Amino acid sequence: MSEDPAFAPPPRRAGSIALRLAAAALVSTLIAVTAGGFALSHAFHRSVEAAFDQRLEALHRALVAALRVGRDGSIGLDRGLGDPRFDQIFSGWYWQVEDVGQEGMTDEVVLASRSLWDQTLDVAGTPGSGPVAVRQIVDGPTEGVPLRLVARTITLPDHNGPLVVAVAADAAEIGLETRRFDRLLILMLGGLVLVATLLTLVQLRWGLAPLRRLSGDLDAIRAGRAARLDEQRPREVLPLVRAMNGVLDHDAEVVRRARAQAGNLAHGLKTPLTLLSADIADLPEERRAAARRQIDAMRLIVERHLTRASAAANAAVIGARTPIAPVAADIARSLERMFARRAPSVTIAVDLAPDLDFRGERQDLEEILGNLMENACKWAAGRVRVSGAAIGDGMVLVAIEDDGPGLTPDQATAALQRGRRLDERVPGSGLGLSIVSDVVEIYGGTLVLTASDGLGGLAAWVTLPRAEETGRRRR
Repeated sequence: MSEDPAFAPPPRRAGSIALRLAAAALVSTLIAVTAGGFALSHAFHRSVEAAFDQRLEALHRALVAALRVGRDGSIGLDRGLGDPRFDQIFSGWYWQVEDVGQEGMTDEVVLASRSLWDQTLDVAGTPGSGPVAVRQIVDGPTEGVPLRLVARTITLPDHNGPLVVAVAADAAEIGLETRRFDRLLILMLGGLVLVATLLTLVQLRWGLAPLRRLSGDLDAIRAGRAARLDEQRPREVLPLVRAMNGVLDHDAEVVRRARAQAGNLAHGLKTPLTLLSADIADLPEERRAAARRQIDAMRLIVERHLTRASAAANAAVIGARTPIAPVAADIARSLERMFARRAPSVTIAVDLAPDLDFRGERQDLEEILGNLMENACKWAAGRVRVSGAAIGDGMVLVAIEDDGPGLTPDQATAALQRGRRLDERVPGSGLGLSIVSDVVEIYGGTLVLTASDGLGGLAAWVTLPRAEETGRRRR
């Protein structure tokens, strides 16, 4: 069962290659930088904690070395630790010495830093006496300020019991230093991401330059400024360029053959029709008139289909481009000479901008303008005007107006019908407007007949595809 086009899903729009590559590079950079940032931050945190603990242990060893036992058995210091914060009340840096009781638990504080004032450090349990000190996080004398503590059990000569020596410092100093490092790390990594993104964009712009050049060259072909792609390309793009040139050459050859076959067909059919026209001269008048009508009908049908076939082949040509103003001016000069003997003579005013270009072959534009301008001259009282302007959606609007009697809406509709002639007094086949309508339709345009506001007669409004401006380039 075939799928109904009305219910088919809409085609997915292809995104920009540069945008996808830039997004992929940005995501990859963010992942790598984020992972590296976390690793650096974690390593720095561990390093700061280790350095902090080493500093506490150094102070602990200095404190143990400074302890002495007096003659009365009291514990004292023979020198200070050299850090004034131990003398500032509740500064966050503390030390104390506790006596271990008979049951192996700390009994009483025998010596403490001035910074503790009347408080004590709560050392959980009795630390060992080995070379590795016990590290703990304990509550400090100031509420809500945790301390990082290093403690060890020691024995002094001339003292009858073990002592627990502890040194503690505000753990917030670790967080302060790590937060400062994290802020600096974020700024540096953010700058790195920005620089990497800018370099990626520069790299993409440089790397995709051949594709942008290829796109511009394709636009030039489509606009009629070139016939083939230049094959001086990087080797990655060269196969695509050669394939495109192959397609262009094939299309040109197909169109050339179609034109040749259409010309051969026209020659092959018109010659027998001409001979038939000569052969019926000896027939009786009644039969001769009937035969002539049939021959004329055959000739008109051949002309119409050959014109349609030629227009269809020309419309498929990529890059065809024809300036409208010169073609209209040439036709106007020919028609003015043709109708010069008519009284009154016809004056044709061409008011077209020089940058209006038809995206198609010259012979098709001549077919369209020639028929419309000739019809206008046939019916004009003396004036014909050709004007035009660019409109939206890449189209150009050309108006052919006359000051003749004009047409009613029903007559305008009937005039576009194949072989319909509204006035037998004016010579013609009746196929001109129909052929024009067919050619315009093949090129995706429209033909409308209305009353002329400026001249009062008939106005033929035809829209045709417009070729790009010569200087335009795709970014």
